[in-house]
Amino acid sequence: IASLSIAAYLRITHGYKGNIIALGSPFTLKPALKFAGAFLIILSLVRLGTIYLGQNGAYVLSFVSGLADSDSAVLSALQLTTPNFVAIASTAVVLAVVANTLSKGLLAGMLGNKENALRLSAALLVIVVCGLIGSAL
Repeated sequence: IASLSIAAYLRITHGYKGNIIALGSPFTLKPALKFAGAFLIILSLVRLGTIYLGQNGAYVLSFVSGLADSDSAVLSALQLTTPNFVAIASTAVVLAVVANTLSKGLLAGMLGNKENALRLSAALLVIVVCGLIGSAL
């Protein structure tokens, strides 16, 4: 809701400056293999981190892996959802998504112009804060 509100506000105040985005085929094999490889590596690391380092290992590995790809980090954390690990898995998911959101904001800030980076930072900050609040509840 917060993100939608910010997007609507920015659209009304700044208008829409549409760009044409070239999309590739969603059925290519290379992205699927990359995702499968990332998922396998992250799943293995999260599982080993949880076994040898406890819940803190799962948190650190979820955050670090979330910097690159939140999908595989989230799926890996969800593999921990046994009755004993539900709280650990939910916190690991939030950490992975927060890390991914922050890394995307950093990339946008480095690659884009200053005006867009400031607007994006405000929106991402709201998303991160809402995610952390939701996780705490």
